[in-house]
Amino acid sequence: MSSVIERSKDLTEGRGRRSLNYWWRLIATGFSFQIFGIGGTLLASAVALVFLLIPQRLICRKLAMRYVISHAFRAYIYLLRGLGLLTCTTQDLDRLRDSGQLIVANHPSLLDVVFIISLVRNADCIVRAGLCRNLLTAAPVRAAGYIRNVPERLLQRAVVSLQEGNSLIVFPEGTRTRPGRPMKFLRGAANIALMANKPVTPVVLTCEPATLLKHEQWHCIAETPPRYTIRVLPELDISEIIPEGMPQSKAARVLTRYLEQLFEEQLQQSVSSARHS
Repeated sequence: MSSVIERSKDLTEGRGRRSLNYWWRLIATGFSFQIFGIGGTLLASAVALVFLLIPQRLICRKLAMRYVISHAFRAYIYLLRGLGLLTCTTQDLDRLRDSGQLIVANHPSLLDVVFIISLVRNADCIVRAGLCRNLLTAAPVRAAGYIRNVPERLLQRAVVSLQEGNSLIVFPEGTRTRPGRPMKFLRGAANIALMANKPVTPVVLTCEPATLLKHEQWHCIAETPPRYTIRVLPELDISEIIPEGMPQSKAARVLTRYLEQLFEEQLQQSVSSARHS
């Protein structure tokens, strides 16, 4: 009888500890969003304004601003880990060391771009056009030279960025993944790879339990801290996937489907490995 009472007491204390941890993470999540949304943006804007006032011939503004953003994002990830809001494991990050890579990643969570930019040197990315008009984000986005997501010359600008030696990050889903639905890629990433004649570096991200999903409010946190895993796969030589002489329109469809299947398989393997670990 005493052992049953002791076990019940342990379970009750465990629930209490989980509840306390949950409320702590909820408060810390609100705090971290304030840091990111206000403090970080104001700091980045101030730095960007300084860079924009400096003549281009004296400093490469884009490289300097990207350096600042990358290290700011890295510090932000350290903050989130230090607050106990998430854990993160990485595999084969050395595959991201080279410049001029076309990095294609899936998009399970709001923090995906933060993670990848924090890991990639001189990262360029495609951003919503509204960020270039927003009072808080316009200065850092313009100073970093990020590509606006507008139809006119989008693909050409992406190709030029790769040719200039930048590493370009593309999320071919176009928006965050909807759990339980089949993965659907747009053809932009495939067209960029074909036009630039660049290999593709796939980055597979998982977040368990799922958090910060599309249309989900910041306070909808999971019962336990999410575990992020970032795996960098070997480069894909598109000449081994696309037959020579295939028209680009068809080649883009074939390559897009190949990438969809690759990511689906990798994510299924991740789920299977997590269940058996």
